[in-house]
Amino acid sequence: MLIEDEDVALARAAITWAQKIPNNISNDDFDKLRILAQLTWIFRSEQIDLAASMVVAYQETMGRAPTGERRSDPSRHVGIIGQRGDFIATVDRIIDVETRDQYRVTGTKHVHLFRDPAGNVLKWTAYSEPPIGVIQRLTWRSPRLIEGQVYELRDARIFMHEDWRGVRQTVLAKCSPRLVRR
Repeated sequence: MLIEDEDVALARAAITWAQKIPNNISNDDFDKLRILAQLTWIFRSEQIDLAASMVVAYQETMGRAPTGERRSDPSRHVGIIGQRGDFIATVDRIIDVETRDQYRVTGTKHVHLFRDPAGNVLKWTAYSEPPIGVIQRLTWRSPRLIEGQVYELRDARIFMHEDWRGVRQTVLAKCSPRLVRR
């Protein structure tokens, strides 16, 4: 992979932007980016991941100052934490993340981001291998769904409500997805 001059310019612009993020913003992600931008050297892998996200955060906020204000996103939190329910939603995006213990890669975590018909964001995580500490069963099956397809998420438990970069998300657990239509 060749690093172009425009890539370097973008990275420098992102660092300058992050250094100017005000201290009074109540957003942990922006706080971490501001602190990272003050460093001269990056040593840990977590810092490298965060540095890569700095460019994306900069690109997403170009054209407006990072004031910590909410985006005008129609998503709302759905339901009450702990309750179970059925949801119909379309898979917007799937993020695949390698899971590892201290010695090796142990599998892949699939973070599924859905939108329901009202525009609310739902999030559900599935594993290609059982997470560490879970008894291996012959029947283990946690699917990676298909982007753009509509699923019924049956008997899903509302695990938590979170706010990620100004977008409200409802995190689901222990659901059984069923393809509604192709």
